[in-house]
Order: sequence, then structure tokens, then C-alpha cells
Amino acid sequence: VCSFMRQYRVQLAYMGGPGQQAPIDDCAAGPLPNTKAFPEGTNFKMEVQSAGTAATIMITRNPGRDMGVRYLPWQPDYCTYTRMDNAATIAFTGPLTGCNIYVAGPRDSPVLFHTNSNTSADDAAANNLAKRTITLNMLGQNPMGLPANTLIGGQLERATYSGNFLGFVFGEKNANDWKFYFNGLGAGISTLRRIF
Repeated sequence: VCSFMRQYRVQLAYMGGPGQQAPIDDCAAGPLPNTKAFPEGTNFKMEVQSAGTAATIMITRNPGRDMGVRYLPWQPDYCTYTRMDNAATIAFTGPLTGCNIYVAGPRDSPVLFHTNSNTSADDAAANNLAKRTITLNMLGQNPMGLPANTLIGGQLERATYSGNFLGFVFGEKNANDWKFYFNGLGAGISTLRRIF
């Protein structure tokens, strides 16, 4: 997957089918205000469309055979999260223009967080602090069944990527080890950086 990301300028898009509900509608309320749990094991599929040096990964629902593809939706002013289940092999969240992404837990079944806050959006430091705080508070509530005192193991915060980047985060499982990366497209450049 990483070699593909390096070869092409890749974007991520979610495509809902006619009459399909948005994935965010599958979420259940989390234990704290403005948090939502996305159900583990929800199946998606991915399709790649490429032209020249550009490519788009299209994510759609897959009610049939589990292909191991997972997608974590997001919502303004919410922290959404999901845990990687045993059948998952690749996961996506995004696209990103200012959200924070966090990964926590054991490497074989981590929890992925997509945290958005428009409060104090003009103050990047205060905005990052608000998003990090809600994520840490979620870890303190531990609705995901993680070991006690689990800390954030990987992060992509707004301050560490430019708002000029349109990007996404993807994770891939190799054996029982998950690795997560930020893939971003900027003005004439692209970046691929491991975050977990």
C-alpha cells in the first residue's frame, strides 16, 4: 500500500450508494458529550481509480463478503472512534483538512479516533488542545475495552500538517501489527508519514 501511495498522488473519497445512509448514522452515542462509537466490523470495500500520476481510493459499503476494509467516518465537533477487529486488514479515515487523528491501544487491535472541533478553530494551539483533551478523556472512560492507563500511541494533529494539505489516514495490518500513516497532497508536493 505504501509503495502505491508513493507512486501516485492519492485522494480518498467515500461514495454512498443510492438510498444508503451515511456511515456516521451507524454510530452510537459515546460515554461523553460529542463522542460517537462506530461499530467494529462494519464492512466496506475500496476501488482505485487512477489517471496519470493521480489516483482516488473510493470507499463504499460492502454488505457482502468481508474484504477486511474498514472506514471511520467523522462529524463536525465530534470525536468518533472504532476498534480494529480481527478480520480488518486495512482502514481509512478522512479526508482531512484540520481534524486530529489518534491511535491507541495494542498493536494487534488498536482504537482509531477522528476528532474534530470547530471551537477556537482560529487558534491552532487551543484547537489542538481541545481535540487532544476529548480523546484523552475518552481513553479515561475506556469504552473500547483497552488495558487500564492506555495512552495515545500515535497522533496526527493539525499543527503537524498544513491546512493546505488535503489528506487522509490509512492503516494496514501486517501479521498482527497495525501501522498507520498520513497521506497528504499539497501545492505541488505530497507526503507520506507514519504516525503509529
